[in-house]
Amino acid sequence: MPYNVSVLVTLSAYPYLGMCLIMLLLCAVAVLTARRNARLLLLSGVLCIPYGLFSFEYIPQYWDPRVTFHYISSPEDLLFSFCAGILATRMLLFFQPGTYSVTREKGLVWKRYLLYSVIGIAIGYGVRFGVTGTPVMVSTLSGVAVTGLILAFKRSRFVAGSVLGALGFSLLYALLVRSSFAIWPHFENAWRNAEVHTGWLLGVPLFEIYWALGYGLVWPLLAVHCLLDEEAARRIAGVLPHELPRGSQSLHGG
Repeated sequence: MPYNVSVLVTLSAYPYLGMCLIMLLLCAVAVLTARRNARLLLLSGVLCIPYGLFSFEYIPQYWDPRVTFHYISSPEDLLFSFCAGILATRMLLFFQPGTYSVTREKGLVWKRYLLYSVIGIAIGYGVRFGVTGTPVMVSTLSGVAVTGLILAFKRSRFVAGSVLGALGFSLLYALLVRSSFAIWPHFENAWRNAEVHTGWLLGVPLFEIYWALGYGLVWPLLAVHCLLDEEAARRIAGVLPHELPRGSQSLHGG
């Protein structure tokens, strides 16, 4: 069998993998069009990878995709998390452009990352097991919402860009899912065959749109809070680019 035919057959059998590869191509475009912030974007993706390890919580209640390999998580879940982290943060940078320096204080990065991850995960599990019958995606969004409120207070100067970015990310993600269904129609069964059925909006699972809105709003704030150089952050004069004094969009820090 020719190599290209073999690839097409494989992607047909594993549409989730196919969608993740499309996301990876979009990530390449995102990084190449924001090369000044490539390090921030790539580290944002890397920090999001561990969240893919919780994919087992969603199967088969929320969805049940066919994956290449699954033990707690799958390669597709980890790749999806990496790509989502990059794309969501890129949307923030699109609406709030500048050159953002990444901190060299690794200890501070991990301290903040672990703190807010624990808060979100604890709230999510608390809602899920504290309120009987709560769907897993509802509990997930509860943790996202609480974490987002804290981060919005901590990084208020980025809220406007993050809100606009969340709308952009949601639209991009909805188009991605809808396009994946058009390429691989049987991919819809990953949601339709789940134990808990959710509504659909314009051919996209409704909770996927809710997730994209929440994730697109909160993850960039967390990435910025963890990764942004503090000296650079203190030189941000306003919320939107046109409010910044001349030259202050360059945020190279010590």
